[in-house]
Amino acid sequence: MFDLFKLCCSEEEEAKRDGIWNDVDGDSEYDPEEMSPQEEDIVTQSKWCKEQRRKQIYCQVKLDSEFKTPIISKSDEEKKFIAGALSDRFIFANLHESQRHMLIDAMEKDTVDKGKVLINQGDTGDYFYILQEGLVSFIKDNETLGSCKRGGSFGELSLLYDCPRAVTCLAQEASVLWKVGQKTFRCMMALQTQEYEQDLRTVIQKVPLFEHLTQSEITRFTDALTLVAFPKGKRILSHHQKGEFFYIIKEGTVRCHDIGLGGSMYIESLLLNAGEWFGERALLTGEPRAASVTAVTDVTCYCLDRKTFESAIGSLQHIIEKGLNKKFLQTLPIFSNSDFDEHEIDELAALLSEQCFKKGKMICEVEKPVSRDLWIIKEGKIVVTDKKGGIFALESGDYYGDKFIKDGPECLSSQTAIFEENSTCFVLTH
Repeated sequence: MFDLFKLCCSEEEEAKRDGIWNDVDGDSEYDPEEMSPQEEDIVTQSKWCKEQRRKQIYCQVKLDSEFKTPIISKSDEEKKFIAGALSDRFIFANLHESQRHMLIDAMEKDTVDKGKVLINQGDTGDYFYILQEGLVSFIKDNETLGSCKRGGSFGELSLLYDCPRAVTCLAQEASVLWKVGQKTFRCMMALQTQEYEQDLRTVIQKVPLFEHLTQSEITRFTDALTLVAFPKGKRILSHHQKGEFFYIIKEGTVRCHDIGLGGSMYIESLLLNAGEWFGERALLTGEPRAASVTAVTDVTCYCLDRKTFESAIGSLQHIIEKGLNKKFLQTLPIFSNSDFDEHEIDELAALLSEQCFKKGKMICEVEKPVSRDLWIIKEGKIVVTDKKGGIFALESGDYYGDKFIKDGPECLSSQTAIFEENSTCFVLTH
């Protein structure tokens, strides 16, 4: 038995739609004034999906391994007509575009004579209809309640429920309709959902950051993701702006630019493609974005908001941190302009250790031997003074010691560096 068929079917869906955006989960942690317009929209979409999951109907479907979605030939005009009729029905509002196309392909034309009973009150329904030509009346207990004309539809709840029909549907004149059966629809949606989730798992498993996850962890992760699309040229993230989302690229290419925090210099830009990710720093530190990200092509991303990440996937944070360390090292000129291969960068990232230093702790002193270490400041401040008396400060996101790593083991420092305040650093020892 297969349990992946899921559709929202609340009768109050339309009435509640506007109110859902306010706060699905109670007290909201998001401040719209600190977020980009795109991420505000994603928060809205994510909340909407959570609300739907609370109202889902799970229909147990026996999915035949040999089931194939029927494809019934139609003209472009007929496809456009059916698509227009489906757009007004709430139970189809959240079908993926591919699912919508599958449903249109599966619908078959039915021509009936005047007086034909399409649905009998009290019977268990098994078809959904769209009326192309003619007139159909709705009758309950011998009383006509209304009628359906071109573009109207009826019977959609039969796709979700195995329950008696509330009204009789009678053709008042010769009519042309499009219909799809309950079994076909449920198997079609189950198959598409199965393929969609398998595709998502494949994408997740290709991300080096998550390659060691168990199947149960991948399931938890994929269930929490939201799929969003950005057109070519769209600015997805802005440097220094507070962010709430982590992104995994499903399709397309983005460019990371304006990279860096504080006064440190980073590489000018970095291209990321399908299977790569960005935005993880905001999830881990809560600090502003360390780079801007722009879509180079049309881009589709899976994204996860900070609130969901922390509540559902908190145990994976150490994996995220390891990947963050690796990406950070790749942006440093000492590593990005070198011959380090992927495996060596992985090993270096694993060697980074988080250490705390008290105010006044000296890293190095002019004309004295210096350790060949790299300090990456997570929190705090380092003040550096050179031989000529020049002074500069390094803060969160900056790094120090890259020149020492290049020098020989007996090198003398040309600077004095002291922690100006209690600080936390990631340290890479030579």
